[in-house]
Amino acid sequence: MIRLVRIIGSVLIAIGFFVILAWLIKPIRDLLPSLYDAFRAMPIAIQIGLLVATVGLVLLFSSILWERIEDAKQEGSLLDDD
Repeated sequence: MIRLVRIIGSVLIAIGFFVILAWLIKPIRDLLPSLYDAFRAMPIAIQIGLLVATVGLVLLFSSILWERIEDAKQEGSLLDDD
């Protein structure tokens, strides 16, 4: 499970890095409208599938983050019992 989380986190970091580069480098920034047009040209089923997959990744990442925060609170309360 931890390996899967690390892989998903790495993918999200890579996507974020690409978005930052896309904004900072003008040739890539000029490419983004054509990518949007290509996305809009895809069949609606593929568009919906990509959007659902993106939402799934965001939900998975946020649930992992929530679990880590809860674990940190629980560990903190264990330390207070001493």
